[in-house]
Amino acid sequence: MRRSIRKRLIAGFLGSLLFALVAMGLYLHFRSERILEKTVDTFILEEAGFVAAIARKGDADALDRHLALLREVQFGRMADLDFRVVDRDGKAVGGNRQAAWPVDREALGQLPPGRGQFETVPFAGKDGERFLRVVTFPVDQDARGALVQVASDMHRQERDLASSDRNYLIGALAILAIATLLSARLVRRAISPIAEMIRDARAIHAEDLSRRIHERGTKDELDQLARILNDLLARLQGSLNEIRQFTGEAAHEIRTPLTRIRGEVELLLRGDLAPDARHALAGVVEELDRLGGMVRDLLALSRADAGTVLAAREPIAVDALVEELADQARVLGADRSIAVEVGDMSSVTVVGDAGLLKRLLWNLVDNAIRYSDPGGRVRLSVAPQGTDSVVSIEDTGVGIPPEDLARVFDRFYRGKLARLRWPDGTGLGLSVCRAIARAHGGELTVSSETGKGTRVEVRLPRTSAAAPAEAVPVP
Repeated sequence: MRRSIRKRLIAGFLGSLLFALVAMGLYLHFRSERILEKTVDTFILEEAGFVAAIARKGDADALDRHLALLREVQFGRMADLDFRVVDRDGKAVGGNRQAAWPVDREALGQLPPGRGQFETVPFAGKDGERFLRVVTFPVDQDARGALVQVASDMHRQERDLASSDRNYLIGALAILAIATLLSARLVRRAISPIAEMIRDARAIHAEDLSRRIHERGTKDELDQLARILNDLLARLQGSLNEIRQFTGEAAHEIRTPLTRIRGEVELLLRGDLAPDARHALAGVVEELDRLGGMVRDLLALSRADAGTVLAAREPIAVDALVEELADQARVLGADRSIAVEVGDMSSVTVVGDAGLLKRLLWNLVDNAIRYSDPGGRVRLSVAPQGTDSVVSIEDTGVGIPPEDLARVFDRFYRGKLARLRWPDGTGLGLSVCRAIARAHGGELTVSSETGKGTRVEVRLPRTSAAAPAEAVPVP
């Protein structure tokens, strides 16, 4: 599936931003978790030092009163505190005597005075598993003496951390949404010159290479690309003009000797010849006619390229011209068992060269008959559409494959079906037809479906009065 550059750029930018936001979120999560843990550690260590000072006095009642005070407090960190004092035999002698937090005396023996050992202990709470942060602190410098253990429930810190994560997630989603809108707009603006270059390039075709890709004057990479493409088009246009000039001159020069040769052969055919010689010379005449048709097509295309295809401008009744061609086509169609029908025939008038228009329409009708099987049908009609007159030629023939339909107007191009059906064709017929249509300010379009037939439309501008005759040089 094709993906546009714009979508890839947006996806790449948003993917990078998402990766950065996730990485930042993980960093902030673990950093915040560590900060909250350190804050709790500092608080319970201070509380442990205070309880140890009471324990050194040996006043068990004071310890009990302090525990009762902690349990009466229902706000702040004090509400989450609990403690106990354990003697050297591991027996609780003060504080919460029901607590069962672990005591690692061997590890405590390695601690310097005034330092405690921290650990996180899981326990079953009312709403699921919860965690206590516990510090074990020696009452005096004797590692085997009494110990103070202070614990703090971490649910407040966990709640704060979850709230922080939630706020970050909301912010990250908002950033992604804003970034999506901004990136779409910025990318669209950034690649809009490329879209303009594509439009300019699509407007350039082989019949007219004079157009160029617009340079914006920004002197960036896109301007450099446009300049390179324009230089390439200029060289291509020069080469194509040379080829067309050579083709036109060659066709013009060939026409005279072809006519002379054909005349000489016809003169020979009037004499007394052997049957084999007569048959051979008849074949020569046929090939000369085919070659002459190709030369005529090349000359017509050369004139079209030079803008001198029209030899006259006069009012032409298109419906009358089509009916005349239909009568001639019926004779050709009858030889091949193909019916030629006339559909709607509206009265429309165009200005142009009657001979060229007749050639244009006859070529199309001839093609329709050639590519139809016996028993098929060809239908001609004329109808006004807006300011145009439209001549339609429909057939029930073999049709044109989609891969060939896009190239039917290319000079010398012939699809596989065309080569099989009519091996002697030159591939210039439709090119000439379109050139004639465009010379009259019109257009030629072809639609087809393989195995069902083809529809060709000639669209020409209508007129209600004759335009003044215009002298156009014709080589």
